[in-house]
Amino acid sequence: MVNELSNMLDPGKEPYAPKKGQANVIMFVGLQGSGKTTTCTKLAYYYQRKGWRVALVCADTFRAGAFDQLRQNAAKIKVPFFGDNTQKDPVSVATEGVNHFSEAGFEIIIVDTSGKHKQEEALFQEMVEVATAIVTLTLPILDRNQIMSSSSWTVLSDKHVTRKQQLSRKQSRSEA
Repeated sequence: MVNELSNMLDPGKEPYAPKKGQANVIMFVGLQGSGKTTTCTKLAYYYQRKGWRVALVCADTFRAGAFDQLRQNAAKIKVPFFGDNTQKDPVSVATEGVNHFSEAGFEIIIVDTSGKHKQEEALFQEMVEVATAIVTLTLPILDRNQIMSSSSWTVLSDKHVTRKQQLSRKQSRSEA
């Protein structure tokens, strides 16, 4: 996790820059209660104020209040919203929402996803499926407690990397 975060913040690496005139899909992933839905809205508002055509998609089919929370947030900032509170398949909802907004010419499409508990393999696999179907950029949302937690957690990245593997690699390097 430390390596993934370091790679994201590497000053030598070009930051993600959305491209005008095309759909840029940003998916938020993270543990439950880390602030994904609120951060989705804040990022949508940021890009909207910069002149981008922005939309929000609720692919959180797990948390009962997620649909209403994101819909209300979208209404407050006057950003189009897509979601289906009767659908249980997040991949279908995300794909349908992204396709809808892409066809309508939206440039920034932000997808909110279900929060995970530390090692819910089924939910992790769900995020991989959603990412494979629709995503330009995946943003992990973590709070300080989640980063510093001694429990095992995973990151959605090119590889399935566990905290224990990261610590093991770090220890091996320091012993060398």
